[in-house]
Amino acid sequence: MQGPLLPILPQVSIVLTVLAAGSLLTGNVGALGSTQTKRALALSGVSHAGFILAGLSTVSSKSQFPYAHGIVLLYLGAYCIATFATMGALAAIPTETDDRRSLLDLRGLIRRSPSLTASLTLGIGSLAGIPPSLGFFTKLMVLLLLIQTQAWGLLALSVVSVAISIYYYFAIIREATLRTSVDDKSATLSLPWATQNLPLFLGILTALGGILLALLKYN
Repeated sequence: MQGPLLPILPQVSIVLTVLAAGSLLTGNVGALGSTQTKRALALSGVSHAGFILAGLSTVSSKSQFPYAHGIVLLYLGAYCIATFATMGALAAIPTETDDRRSLLDLRGLIRRSPSLTASLTLGIGSLAGIPPSLGFFTKLMVLLLLIQTQAWGLLALSVVSVAISIYYYFAIIREATLRTSVDDKSATLSLPWATQNLPLFLGILTALGGILLALLKYN
């Protein structure tokens, strides 16, 4: 490793560990009780920042894992793709209060727009770390880094944060796929081709990216 922080890298690693733990706790606990999709996803972004910081915290002046930086960059890429897929689908759904976007606005979406529902499901699945998404494998790589560096406390907190995040992520998918509309919002959405299909393309990319990564890793 090179850089101006090299002499104090062990101390920097401690700071990153503390920041990672704080981000994981703040993001997931804050999103847990939210009924607004935009707020929940914003807070989940704090949690994902915690995962990125956790990966960076494994790098020390004596680290035997120089590929940690690559894993962090891959995680960041997977997060960006899944977020664009998810937010692209949400932004296309008509709502009276765009600043809030309640979970109730998603009810009956699977009937109104199957493509947006698929985009949302694939994007959320990757953010939650559900296999075989790209998000699953990048989360797994970060957890393996923590195991290899014996960061047991941060590892336990990361696993707990994943379990918590699944609850509020799947609340979004549940509303879109299983709950029926509470009013007359069951009409099929008429949207431009790009608005409906670009998020779907990104959602499919998260699934195919995860499969490709698994094939490259284990073959």
